[in-house]
Amino acid sequence: MIEHGYKVWFNGSVVTETEARVSASSRAAMYGDGCFETLLATKGKFVCWQEHIDRLHAGMEYLGIQQNPSLVSASLKKSVARLLEINRLESIDSRVRLQVWRSGISGMDSPVVQEATAHISVKPAMVEREPLRMIIAKTRRIPAAAIDTRFKLSNYLNYILARQEAIARDADDAVMLTVTGKVSESSVANIFWLKNDVVYTPSLQCDPLHGITRMLTIRHLKSEGRDVVEGEYVPADLNGAEAVWVCNSVRVWQPVMALEKMEFSVSSPVYARMQASFMSYLDSIKG
Repeated sequence: MIEHGYKVWFNGSVVTETEARVSASSRAAMYGDGCFETLLATKGKFVCWQEHIDRLHAGMEYLGIQQNPSLVSASLKKSVARLLEINRLESIDSRVRLQVWRSGISGMDSPVVQEATAHISVKPAMVEREPLRMIIAKTRRIPAAAIDTRFKLSNYLNYILARQEAIARDADDAVMLTVTGKVSESSVANIFWLKNDVVYTPSLQCDPLHGITRMLTIRHLKSEGRDVVEGEYVPADLNGAEAVWVCNSVRVWQPVMALEKMEFSVSSPVYARMQASFMSYLDSIKG
């Protein structure tokens, strides 16, 4: 691992972070006009690489950003692997960020099809899985009818505002509700809880990100015979839960110890078994 100045991939070239310059009038800076993916690399291997790339490409299509040859899955995977080697990160857990935005000048009018500007960065993952204290944010989740929740779109202001609420209240993260008051997700992750031997999570109708780790969690728990119910829930429905956790592609599973005044165990043996099984499952599908 290098100590200062990571190299990045910028439009097909490997350069230093300071050499990867973007104009202040770019559509990325002016509007957040793009999409991205974040995933975990473990000793050069990835979980659900193709699912992340498919979501990135689908997000580009949704935004009307044109594909380019450097963003084809096989080519992109080689570029990321090479970047990990150059930065001496191939033997540790690393956070990979694939960022795409619409090229061209600022202004609300843009061509129907616009070329992509692309950027890849890799850094040590610094994964924290300590139990979280969470609040319920006043900032509501933007409904899918306004902005499609299937994709990671670059303008994260909705999440940033919720996160700022958590920081202001000395909490680790914030649960975001739908405009109708149902639990949706946290500012950085999907949410699950175990209650009466059933695992619950907000349904996609509650406007959470269509998380890849969320999908894997549901698939794996069901494959082991666990009851998993997706539905619409209010915060009070978490009261009395045996365990609560959030998940995303980098943190994987992280336990929650408190949500507002509700407190949860972080030593549930059932949760511990499910987590261990899920981590083994992830190891088995890395590639």
